[in-house]
Amino acid sequence: MPLAKSWVEELVAQYFTLKGYIVVTDMPIGSGKRGGRVDIDILALDPKKKEVHIVEVKAIWTGTAENIAKSIIDTLRRAEKHFMREYGLNYRYIKRAVIISEPKRPKINKLIALLRRKA
Repeated sequence: MPLAKSWVEELVAQYFTLKGYIVVTDMPIGSGKRGGRVDIDILALDPKKKEVHIVEVKAIWTGTAENIAKSIIDTLRRAEKHFMREYGLNYRYIKRAVIISEPKRPKINKLIALLRRKA
């Protein structure tokens, strides 16, 4: 079982592991604009099904829904491009976001709507 940074990442990694996927956590996908490593939280690969699940886990406590959605979408798109170069076009790439928030926060519904529209 891969070691994840948070309990949510660990839960997602365990889910895919139990489904038979090869799972890697905190997989590097490049460097940031100011340096430093950029990574994707969970990469789950099933060579038989030719599927690659790219999962970004995001805790939302501060920031606007628009900025959070942009950050998630940018990371997922960058990861998809990275893994397409790595594994090729013979795989189906599935991008997912797992959002941690209080259920009654008004921002969560707006964020979900933005992600669905821009995905």
